[in-house]
Amino acid sequence: MIWHVIYEDQKGRILSRAARSRDAAIHMACELMQQSHVVRRAIGPDGSMIERAEAEIRIHAGAPLPCSRGRGRAAAAS
Repeated sequence: MIWHVIYEDQKGRILSRAARSRDAAIHMACELMQQSHVVRRAIGPDGSMIERAEAEIRIHAGAPLPCSRGRGRAAAAS
């Protein structure tokens, strides 16, 4: 199962990164937002989506974030 995290880099280019699971995609989106990238959404292999708002809610809610667990959890390819 490959998820694609769609984001905008600091030059305004729309890019995608691959993640092996939904959790890894959320983790990656969180890390990208922390690096000041604009995350649009993550698209799953079945067409399901994680909207940017879901990752932002996790950041602002103070809940444990996937990106605070350590870098080894995200299985991503750039």
